[in-house]
Amino acid sequence: RMARYLVQGMVVEEPPVNRRFLVEFLSWVGRDDVRLLAAFVADARWFVVRNVAIALGRTGRPQAVPPLETLLHHPDHRVRVEALRGLFVLKRGEAVSPLVAALADPEPRVRHAAVSLLHASPSREVVGALAQLLETRPPAADEARRLVELIAERSDPAVRAALERLAGQRWVSGAGRVVREAARRALAGGSR
Repeated sequence: RMARYLVQGMVVEEPPVNRRFLVEFLSWVGRDDVRLLAAFVADARWFVVRNVAIALGRTGRPQAVPPLETLLHHPDHRVRVEALRGLFVLKRGEAVSPLVAALADPEPRVRHAAVSLLHASPSREVVGALAQLLETRPPAADEARRLVELIAERSDPAVRAALERLAGQRWVSGAGRVVREAARRALAGGSR
């Protein structure tokens, strides 16, 4: 009953408590039983689902991962951003795969969130996953350049080898060429 009451408090024009507090209270409820929050991921109102995604991420419970993974395909980009953030908090190093997949999202805000979270990720998988993405299906030029810079900024023994592989590619034009040139600049500018 408490979860339903808190969600109802979010949808009224003047909530009884600030909505941020309602989200925090929802996360407390979810710590006891994630299923109480997961029941609301199918709500038709995007802002309710976004707030539920935030609360799921704050539960600290691994049981919140599956509902958040389903929200990565939600039609509203604001929900997808919060689902990514929640997964990052809950999975930390294991969240590399969904973050890299989000780099192909049609919404720039989702891609930006994914880049920020990859930058903050402690996982050693980041360099290899980004290098593979850039080799197989490089994104638009600006984003490709930023991803090469993200690789170069990491303190990982695999950085130099990844940059050398990217710099040695034989792309003729397009985003691939941008990747190659950015990798060459990173190698020239750093001592990795």
